[in-house]
Amino acid sequence: SLSINNLEKSCFTRLFQIGTLGLSAEAAIDVSNSFSIALQRIINDSTQPTNFSVRYRVDPNILLRGNYGTNGNTGISIEYENRF
Repeated sequence: SLSINNLEKSCFTRLFQIGTLGLSAEAAIDVSNSFSIALQRIINDSTQPTNFSVRYRVDPNILLRGNYGTNGNTGISIEYENRF
């Protein structure tokens, strides 16, 4: 199933600038209960690359993400979330 997961603020840095606040959107397709593929894009800055992600949810709080940007950058992140 396709889900629009979140709209969030993002911070990125440009050459000769300290930082800029951006707004990003992410859409994901669930492959299984814990595995999904996602597309993330900074909405208010067209110079930022689109990111493609493979996400694995370890438990309700921990998400492992491997991503690839259209500019060739790759990365791995561990995200922790606690809602109360």
